[in-house]
Amino acid sequence: MVDHIATASTASLWPSLLENGDSSTSMIWEAMQHTGHSLNSLVNQSFTLTDVQIRYLSFENLHMEYMDRPEEETVAIYLRISDDLPGRALLVMKFPEALSLVDLLLGMETGTTAVLDDLTMSALAETGNIVLTSFLNAVAQLTHREIRPSPPAVIVDMLATVLQVMVTAVASATEDDLCIIETDYACCTDHAVTIRFLVLPDLNTPVPSEGNL
Repeated sequence: MVDHIATASTASLWPSLLENGDSSTSMIWEAMQHTGHSLNSLVNQSFTLTDVQIRYLSFENLHMEYMDRPEEETVAIYLRISDDLPGRALLVMKFPEALSLVDLLLGMETGTTAVLDDLTMSALAETGNIVLTSFLNAVAQLTHREIRPSPPAVIVDMLATVLQVMVTAVASATEDDLCIIETDYACCTDHAVTIRFLVLPDLNTPVPSEGNL
């Protein structure tokens, strides 16, 4: 692939988007609701959306906040966001809950899925693609700005490793605190699943207005 050098750049859309005030009435809240509807339609279950939080944490405090059980096996579906909203978006689940989500996706009884193989990993990746892209599409429609995600990837590893992979690229681009947008989608049927949705905006990288970096 040939890299094209950008001839001009603009500021990321994130700062202005995050200054909308109360998250319950912001574009981000609306986009999260849209994402929840997509998830419900995908699995034909009712996932409840918790309050959307927008927080700023140092890299050290991030680890303290999320890693009370750093060795817990975790499944994360993530993608990289480019264009006007650079950053990372990911869905994070405990391993047993990821198995329950696969049961929902494939219409199987609770407890049927015991391992993640090529088929089930593919199902999770496609779920991440649909759910995460629905969030970005909603933001794009609300802001009338272009947003282009990468293909989704699935990581199965310790929670500490998952977080390290996700935040390193964003953290290295700033000396300020990390911005984290988060919410949970919880399903309380026989398939008990809680999915944490995290968005890590890159607030400092200039957005190319011509070409691609």
